[in-house]
Order: sequence, then structure tokens, then C-alpha cells
Amino acid sequence: MNQQWTHRISSPAGRAAVTLTALLALGTGASRAANIYWDSDTNGANNNISTGAGLGAAGNWNNLASGTPLVNWWPGSGTTDQTWVNGTDTAIFWGTAGTVKLTDTITVGGLRFDTTGYTISATGYALTFGAGSDTIALNNIAAATVTGAVGGTGAVTITNMGTTAGTLTLNGTSTAGWSGATTISNVATLALSGSN
Repeated sequence: MNQQWTHRISSPAGRAAVTLTALLALGTGASRAANIYWDSDTNGANNNISTGAGLGAAGNWNNLASGTPLVNWWPGSGTTDQTWVNGTDTAIFWGTAGTVKLTDTITVGGLRFDTTGYTISATGYALTFGAGSDTIALNNIAAATVTGAVGGTGAVTITNMGTTAGTLTLNGTSTAGWSGATTISNVATLALSGSN
């Protein structure tokens, strides 16, 4: 290491530049939300993103901070599943429909249903929308249901992504719901049952 380099690192500006470079190299800058697929069989090797084969089915949903985190989310490529990390990722439900039961508090940036008939059961735990602008998308399906408490501080858009006029049913009681605006678009329907 030359003398000039050593001097630059020991100066406050040099330390700041090295720290910033190190943080960027570690990927600690602003993160982008990802699309993560529900995979109850925890086998990422048998998943097909085009057909939904190997994905979906009934199971329990918890997060990385849980005492025993479940590894049942597939990042959309590769052969390894991962644990859900609360934040702004979108949870995608594709493949075989079933009831997905929250066994811990979950925070998402959105939900996307690619198969009709899914139920997200948030009974006993809250499903929180954590992004400033969250989306619940019905991808050319007839129906999906969220049962239990929902919340969050951002706006939520409920939309249909295809030609099928889908219905999202919110079935449960929430103390506050989400506090941002609710937008229903593209022939989607919202059915309320309970106090959401």
C-alpha cells in the first residue's frame, strides 16, 4: 500500500468513501422488492414458473424471525427455497390452491394469486401491507380469500391481471385495516365479510 493511499484512508473523507464503497459492495443500498412463490413442499428443484407445477398447496406461513422459520418460498429460479423475510416482497400463490395459514405476523408488499381458490388465513396473526403502494393482484382467476386481520399504512390496489373478472374476499375483523387509499381496478371485485 502506498503512502498516499494510507493517508486518504486515514482522513475522514477517505474513510467515508471506503465505507460507502464497502456498503455498496455488500449490497446494503436500497433493496428492490422481489416476487417470491409459495412452495409448501419446500422442494425448489421441482418447480415450474410457467405452469405452476411443484408450487402451491396448503401449509403454514411464518417468517425469518420465527423460532423455527419454514423454508417454503421459492425465488422464481434455481433449486433452493428460502424463508419469508418480512418487508415489501410480493407473495405469489400459483400451482395447487389451498389454505395458507399464518403462524406468525407477516408483512408483504403485495399478494398475487395465479390460481383460483386460495385462502390466506390470518386468524390469530396480522397480515400487514408494508410498502407505500401495495397491490393485491388476481391473475386471470375467479376468486381468492383473505381471512383474518389485515393492516398497513400504505395504499392498496386490488386489480385483475387478465380477462377473468376475479373477486377478492376479505373475511374477518381488523382493528384498523390499512390506512391508505383503496383502489379497485380492471374489473376486479372486492367482497367484504366482517369488519375489514
